[in-house]
Amino acid sequence: MSASVTHAHPVGKDGAAIQTRAVSLAVKLDPKEAFPYKTFMDTLIDFSRTPEIEEKMLRVQKLINAQSPPSFAAEQLGQTVAVHESMPFALFSFLRHPKSFEDCLFCATLNGGDRDTLGAMACAISGAYLGVESIPQSWREKLENRSYIEDLALRLSEISRHSAVSR
Repeated sequence: MSASVTHAHPVGKDGAAIQTRAVSLAVKLDPKEAFPYKTFMDTLIDFSRTPEIEEKMLRVQKLINAQSPPSFAAEQLGQTVAVHESMPFALFSFLRHPKSFEDCLFCATLNGGDRDTLGAMACAISGAYLGVESIPQSWREKLENRSYIEDLALRLSEISRHSAVSR
């Protein structure tokens, strides 16, 4: 429902929902443990609602399993502004580098396409998984509206913790 505010097409809504679900799953995981790739992907595949997004999730899974190079994955998945051609490659970039925020960002942005969107989507998942400490300090210091963004992140974290305790 939240995606319907910004997306009218069912594929757009599904892609936005998958992106959000990936962040939601990632934030609950412990990066000190092995990344639960199969469970993570199975959850996203099961969560998809349109054939287009489900097919792309299955393709991401195959590309990761085959240890495909990012350049090949970018060709197979797409990198345009359309969500079914950006979110899958952003997800691939995260899954290719789940333990490194920087490598995830470089994978997402250095293979062409809609680079700012790809980087933002991939690193939203990576940051949720690895935490703010994974972002180089020098990058954080240059962040525009840093105080506002940090305050917002802390408030969201509090809301999340409070709702988890309430359940």
